[in-house]
Amino acid sequence: MVLYTTNQTTGEPEKVFSKDNLLLISNNKHVAVESTISVAATSFSVSKIDCRGFRSIRLFGTSSIVNNINLAFSETLNGTYRVVDNKLNMTTINGVYTYSAELNNIPNYISFYNTNSSNCNLVLNYVLYS
Repeated sequence: MVLYTTNQTTGEPEKVFSKDNLLLISNNKHVAVESTISVAATSFSVSKIDCRGFRSIRLFGTSSIVNNINLAFSETLNGTYRVVDNKLNMTTINGVYTYSAELNNIPNYISFYNTNSSNCNLVLNYVLYS
């Protein structure tokens, strides 16, 4: 599993987290370690999920805001990310904003797009399936 971010000085992608021995590998399933993703207001996240070699993903976790967050797809790490109809729809459970989404036929890279006027922090968990 690899998580990328953009270097603020050079604008180039760089690895912020890499783990060769995934937490769980069973039945072609890879479970990622929980991480926090910050998404600025009306912006794409600098963090991206590397999905190369996988066909589907299950995303779940919590958010700092109640508003939905859009997903953005690209086939290349440095490519143009297009916002898609898929969203992380927030549900409030005991005062905590939670989300869960399952996607098939995923691209090589997934990013997040915040259309809201306030910054958002996502506590992100995901499972990749091949």
